[in-house]
Amino acid sequence: MKVSTLGRSRHVPQRRTGLPPFNFPYRMTLLVRERAGQGDADLARCEACGRLLGRYGGQVQPRVVREGGAKADPVASGIANAVLLCGTSFELCLGACVAEDRDMETRGFWIRNGNGPGNDPRSVPVVIPGPSGLGVLVWLNDSGAYSCQPPNGN
Repeated sequence: MKVSTLGRSRHVPQRRTGLPPFNFPYRMTLLVRERAGQGDADLARCEACGRLLGRYGGQVQPRVVREGGAKADPVASGIANAVLLCGTSFELCLGACVAEDRDMETRGFWIRNGNGPGNDPRSVPVVIPGPSGLGVLVWLNDSGAYSCQPPNGN
């Protein structure tokens, strides 16, 4: 898609669905950055690989791609559906999610559209880098924090 900016046009990357990327509200992106920085947005790291991104680096992206009127869906628009990833739509962790990389799906960073607990971002854990270099299985909750326990009912 091309967007005109003061007589110039620039290319805006699109997700595979043909829809433009979704932008979360600023307050939510700040909460995601604080989660990824263990309480400090300035120390935010890519939630998939651990690369230091800080307050402004990387992109907060949905795990489940929103279709049509999904912005009104509180689950699809919730913080449990948002992750901070490094790269662009074509490279690094975000690029792998956009390309529907199987490893990134297995680690919970993108989720297929559908109904049921396997498609609910609150029920699908993510594997984040741990302090020893091993992955740590966590769930993203609606308060903007990591949880070591699955949500109730799972």
